[in-house]
Amino acid sequence: MMKPRWLHILMLLFFIIFSVFLPVKGSAMSEAQQKIFQRKIYYFNAEACGATAPDTSGDVSADPETASTTLGCCQNDSSTQLSGRNPAEKVWNFFIDKGLSNIQVAGIMGNLQVESSFSPTAMYPSTHGTDPTVDVAWGLGQWTNGKAVGVKRDSGASGSILSLATQLDMMWWELNNRSPTGQQHIINKLKTIHNLSEAVIFWQIYYEGSGTQGRAQRQAAAITWKNHATGGSGSSTPATADATGGDCGSSDDSSSSDTGDGKVEFASGANLPGKPVTDVTTDYLKKVSGIYGKTLICTTGTNHDKYTVDGNISDHYSGHACDIGMSANHGTDDGPVGDAIMKACLVAAGDSPKEAAKTAKIRNGPVQTRTNNGLRIQCIWGTNAGGNHHNHVHIGARPG
Repeated sequence: MMKPRWLHILMLLFFIIFSVFLPVKGSAMSEAQQKIFQRKIYYFNAEACGATAPDTSGDVSADPETASTTLGCCQNDSSTQLSGRNPAEKVWNFFIDKGLSNIQVAGIMGNLQVESSFSPTAMYPSTHGTDPTVDVAWGLGQWTNGKAVGVKRDSGASGSILSLATQLDMMWWELNNRSPTGQQHIINKLKTIHNLSEAVIFWQIYYEGSGTQGRAQRQAAAITWKNHATGGSGSSTPATADATGGDCGSSDDSSSSDTGDGKVEFASGANLPGKPVTDVTTDYLKKVSGIYGKTLICTTGTNHDKYTVDGNISDHYSGHACDIGMSANHGTDDGPVGDAIMKACLVAAGDSPKEAAKTAKIRNGPVQTRTNNGLRIQCIWGTNAGGNHHNHVHIGARPG
């Protein structure tokens, strides 16, 4: 049976409407991103919400350890849309989009990495919280004494104060108006800086107001970010927001699980000559790395005292333990990077992600010992039990 003429006309009208008013989105760079590349400013790979990052081998903007992962966007009501594969890259891209240079943004990144590890709910000294009125340093910019609430009001930033996008809008307003140190329009001076060390120091003094605290760590982190962005010598994967932080605040209920073996590197001098860490322990470290999502650098393996402070033979000495030092792994003492590695160690040992996240934030608690898959596992962090474990995560695994 032939369809009536009016039905054909109706179908044609629908086709025209959908063709004109609902065009298919292409994958080409936006005009703004094209200008960024023409200026030789590197822009981290930024895909649409929920898309999958392609294999970008050879692309200096790609992180080989996080390529081919599902990307996401912070679901909040902020008018600012962020792009990037993780909070750290979104911070980088935000400032690049604002017209700052690689040097200037790297200086900012080095400071923010030390201050908050790019988490919008980071709370001094080593935890997370969703109350911006606390009288300690809080948030991406580590605002003190509840000042974040006033900055959000004055800046007119939209969206939840817990979101990364909102806090970046607040920070940009401060740069163009009044910084946390009371300085006016510091963005004008920042834009004239073309030396990385000067950019780090300027931000620390005129934005953070933290004197010389952690200056060496800030400088080192800034160099890493610059190299990572431009593909310079010594490039390595920069630290990103820890596993319990994200675009919209803490997510301790994450269902993170083992995502496959990761990668472990041993720092120079970590092991005694001819005495490497055992395969069983190395395999466990790779499992932890896979959950953590980044390479782990073992700073002390077998090159360790034979006895612990308690007089017991150390698992290090027998090749069954590694210390994951914060400095080498872009973290800080009792900071969120260590929390994330500790959480991964506990998840690998069989704890649920939720319980592991809670345990990882305990300070001055006991040694965490687990038995799983024929292994006796120890995860130690943020405590003096068994020695000073505030500047490294101890990961031990041996048959037992």
